[in-house]
Amino acid sequence: MLLFPGPVHLLGIWMITALPLSLSSPSCRKDEDCSFNGACTDGGCDCFTGWTGVYCHQLDLLPASNGSGFNLLHRPPNGKPTSTWGGSVIYKNETGMYHMFASEISQSCGIHRWTTNSFVVHAVSKGEKDDWRFEKVGDPVLPIFSHEPIVTEAPDGTLALFVTFYPNGSVADCPTCTCSDGTSASGGSSCNVECGCGVNKTMFSYFTTSKSPYGPWSPLQSLCATQVSGFGNGTCEQANHPRLSPQIDLNLAPVILPNGTLLAWTRWDIWRSDDWRDPIKYEDIGQAPDFNTDPPTPWEGEDPSMWIDSRFNEINSHLFCLKIANLRI
Repeated sequence: MLLFPGPVHLLGIWMITALPLSLSSPSCRKDEDCSFNGACTDGGCDCFTGWTGVYCHQLDLLPASNGSGFNLLHRPPNGKPTSTWGGSVIYKNETGMYHMFASEISQSCGIHRWTTNSFVVHAVSKGEKDDWRFEKVGDPVLPIFSHEPIVTEAPDGTLALFVTFYPNGSVADCPTCTCSDGTSASGGSSCNVECGCGVNKTMFSYFTTSKSPYGPWSPLQSLCATQVSGFGNGTCEQANHPRLSPQIDLNLAPVILPNGTLLAWTRWDIWRSDDWRDPIKYEDIGQAPDFNTDPPTPWEGEDPSMWIDSRFNEINSHLFCLKIANLRI
């Protein structure tokens, strides 16, 4: 199997770590110099739609209005400022809505209490018609503890929601805090710290499916075997390798390809599956190297988001943007 037939190029999201050419020279000599987001034409980058900048390294965004998005801190439900984390969005033609799945932190606490207070909610927006404001709808999709939802769509229109989940409430051993203003500190000094995963508790990745963003959602299916042993038909028992620990959330970010196969990125590794519906067929195929170093070195990318455009499979994380050209799985 050939995963990376050509170089993989990493760019910093917030600043370019190494510019391809000096500012006094032409901005590009080849398309690679345009961050794979444009074509090099006569020494200059002609950026594709959605990208801008000398090297097509910046997202071309319209101005955002204050209060847009899923803003429960400044537009709190029941008058209680509420923090959220992340937000995976998909558009469904049949509803005319953008559907977001996000982590809500209960009891008006902040992200420090994610291991004790996080659960998954559903919010909707008509997009520009709603000034891109998302409003929460329905009951929680998943209870405490559930975190880091990522939604993707299969070729037949089925929605697959991937999450970090623990079935017995808080995944931490410390108590659940009650806060007041959306920050953890408002619950007291002991609440303003992260607890981590508790003894004999797990942060396994799961997925659930639905034909509608409003549900009903299928019973959760665990990906613990791939997380711990590297293979879907392996064991879910404790591993001795930090990258395969059942007590570290993977930040699993998948896409389902038109042929029903799956490609995903975790904090460290690339996963694949011949059949996205079958947990046994998931496998961890190892770390993606950073080809900007010599020799290439493995790297970590926290909280990735992955998508496919017309040219590349693209992955963004807190740290890097990864573009995989001509990907085969």
